[in-house]
Amino acid sequence: MLTGAAAVIHPLAETAMQLPRKILPDLAWSFAEPPPTSLDAFLAELQGYGKSVNAPVTESELAMRFPLSAMDIEYKYSARSPTGAWVDVPAIVRVRRLSPPTYAELLYELHAAAYDNLHDQDRSYFEGLWLIERESEKGIPVYELYLGS
Repeated sequence: MLTGAAAVIHPLAETAMQLPRKILPDLAWSFAEPPPTSLDAFLAELQGYGKSVNAPVTESELAMRFPLSAMDIEYKYSARSPTGAWVDVPAIVRVRRLSPPTYAELLYELHAAAYDNLHDQDRSYFEGLWLIERESEKGIPVYELYLGS
């Protein structure tokens, strides 16, 4: 279920591939949480976190599969520059799998890769992945990680 989001045909795809515009926009999660050691532990943490903030987790949505086996996820985090000023630092998580991942697998991999950059940020709350209409490599779509505080 992609609440409020229609699938779109990726403009640069070689074939007419329908990609979701938004992935998990209503899921409650925080990148401040330590990364669980397994996907099953992560799913249990998602359930517990959802209950703690009164935002139930939809297991059928987490079980949905992304239509491709690769995607890039871009996000920004804040860090101090050598001059002491705060700057936004761009980061990319490159997802490359042998088969299309479930949304739960995507979020688990993203959390493990981005935790060090995001765990202490003001904006560490997951607000979904949103399709950017460009590719990072031929046939590889790019999504932006939306974060809230």
